[in-house]
Amino acid sequence: MNKDDLNPNQPQDEVEQTRVPEPMSQTPDEATQAQVEPSPTPMESADSPWASQATESTRYAESEDGQPDVSEPEDDLRHPFKEIWFYPREAFKALGRHPLPGFNYAIAALAGIGQLLSQSLQGESGIESTAIAILVALIAGPIGGIVGAMIGAWLFRLTGRWLGGKASFARMFDVFCWANTPTLLVLPFSVILVAWLGQSYVEPNAIAESGSLALAFFVMAMGIVSIVAAIWGMVLSIVGLSEVQEFSIWKAIANAVISFALIIAVAIGFGMVFGMFSA
Repeated sequence: MNKDDLNPNQPQDEVEQTRVPEPMSQTPDEATQAQVEPSPTPMESADSPWASQATESTRYAESEDGQPDVSEPEDDLRHPFKEIWFYPREAFKALGRHPLPGFNYAIAALAGIGQLLSQSLQGESGIESTAIAILVALIAGPIGGIVGAMIGAWLFRLTGRWLGGKASFARMFDVFCWANTPTLLVLPFSVILVAWLGQSYVEPNAIAESGSLALAFFVMAMGIVSIVAAIWGMVLSIVGLSEVQEFSIWKAIANAVISFALIIAVAIGFGMVFGMFSA
């Protein structure tokens, strides 16, 4: 606004309000800084939808070579019991970071109970009383399941050392306990059959002689679940060996084959010794 535009009769207060303020002068340093500093990007704004992604991208620390470490944060690990069914390797990784010894013993104990109950069906174990079969399963099952897992862990660790395995006994015990997780699916079938058949549970040919179509289908379903559980249990064992021993899958299979061959050789050796003494 020019001075000519001002009305000489206009009051002084109105003249002050109509004047355009002169721009503030900047020092050379402030002007340079304003040109160098970029404006905030949408990702840097706290109100921006990109803010959560920016926070997510900075969760991972940098590794020694300066590259971002994109390994899975420990806080994001799901419970191994959820992962073991479809992501077994992730489950065994989680167990390595956060051991669950209580679950180990519980799984091994329940697997032992289920195995003894299944063996007593239709008198296969030689027990002639359902009550005694239940009692034996409840007492001997947990002991057999836990001790069996310990022996397997020791043996597979021993043979794995021959192949360069690095697993500790505790990690191998994790594998043998959690590999029994699928067999827990068979335990409810056995419990239902015990309640359904009663004393007939341990009697030979009880299912065929009952003439019940529903019972026959139930036992058939139990058999299918048992087969699937056994197969998946073997898969879990191999994947677990591969993870804790730091083996490839083929090397983990070799670890299992050598272990089973050693068991068979020892069994044959004991059989020959007992045969010589009994002859």
